[in-house]
Amino acid sequence: LDYKIFLEKIVRFTLAIKTDDPIQKDFLARKLRVKMTRIFYNAYNTANERVYPIQSYNELLLAEREFNDTINIFVFLGLNDDDTYKLSLLQKEFKELNKKLNQFVIDKVNDLTPNDYDITSARLPLIDEPVGINAYDE
Repeated sequence: LDYKIFLEKIVRFTLAIKTDDPIQKDFLARKLRVKMTRIFYNAYNTANERVYPIQSYNELLLAEREFNDTINIFVFLGLNDDDTYKLSLLQKEFKELNKKLNQFVIDKVNDLTPNDYDITSARLPLIDEPVGINAYDE
């Protein structure tokens, strides 16, 4: 629910930007919706994947990074100081939402019961746990 509220905030912010190109604003709003859908999809798959969740988790992290990269496109729209400040607050909120979502997904996947014998590899790295160099590269 927090992500849906955040998505509505950022879409409203996108459509309220004063620019000469309304098509670009509509395109960015649509692109943000698609990227957020990808985050939802990968979070669901990671939480429900029982055979090999690390691949779905890496896809979730990649989707989060792509959404943040889409937010960074706003810098090229020539925002004023007030809009730049609002954008930085939205990016901080998105970072906190990602931290909560990732912790929830990790806790759900790593919470194994002794009856789950069909799980081959269901351990996800913790939030601050170091990962390999190429773990997040595509």
